[in-house]
Amino acid sequence: MNSQQTQSDHCSCQKVMDKINRQEIKMRPHCYFVAGSLLLALGLFLMIFLTIIFFSYAFLHLRVHEPFGYLNFGSLGWPAFWATFPWWLLILALTSLFFGIILIHRYDFTRKYNFGIIIAGVVGVSLICGFAIDELGINENKMPLCCYNHLSNGQFTNDSWLVGQVSSYDDRKIDILTRAGKHTLVIWDEESLLPQGGKFILGDQLKLVGQWQNDTFFAQGIAISKGHFSAIDCPCDDLK
Repeated sequence: MNSQQTQSDHCSCQKVMDKINRQEIKMRPHCYFVAGSLLLALGLFLMIFLTIIFFSYAFLHLRVHEPFGYLNFGSLGWPAFWATFPWWLLILALTSLFFGIILIHRYDFTRKYNFGIIIAGVVGVSLICGFAIDELGINENKMPLCCYNHLSNGQFTNDSWLVGQVSSYDDRKIDILTRAGKHTLVIWDEESLLPQGGKFILGDQLKLVGQWQNDTFFAQGIAISKGHFSAIDCPCDDLK
């Protein structure tokens, strides 16, 4: 059986060589394969790099906007959560990751190992690197945030929520300095959800849900935010 297989392989090789000698098959130059390998490696590096960058900005977005904090308001916070969650960043990250996995699959070593484990490893490394970049502040200090600012700036104020800093306060009313640099009067009543103790101090970062009454915001829920608003300051553009 082995001798028959060997003879068959020999015949196949001989047929291929005969076609090459008759110039029916043209051999591609070595540089063609080298260039292909380089382009494949470059494409893979680019996809993984973009995946890490998009994940790092997603972590930055979560840290700045704290969308999960709106869920503490119950159904009142759902609109703000859906609007401030970084869906578009996750979609971009997963798209880059998808194309990166396709490129990885073209390498021969993926046939020798469990491809599911390889995918899990790539996803894990991308998430860890993205998280590390955000924790180290590289995406704040070393990368241009102007585009990110323009895309996310509107998520600090909407018809049903408001984010800002306490600039003055009184009994059942506070003055909020918004991200746009505007002062907004905020009022509430006995049924409004307030932080424990219901007291505020100057400089507190607040997340509020409710509704606008002309230029006044009636808060149905107020929470002290831990969001890093300084992270989205853009020195190269005036967003006020």
